[in-house]
Amino acid sequence: MGYYTVVLMCVVGLLAFNEINSLKREIRNQEERLSQLEKLMKSED
Repeated sequence: MGYYTVVLMCVVGLLAFNEINSLKREIRNQEERLSQLEKLMKSED
């Protein structure tokens, strides 16, 4: 029983780690888009 619990916790940990990295990547992309928009708005002034 203990072995399966450890394996299950590892699998859940890996899935959570993967999801967190995916969200970080998405945030980075959105920050880049926002900075590009900011540059475009400043250049129009």
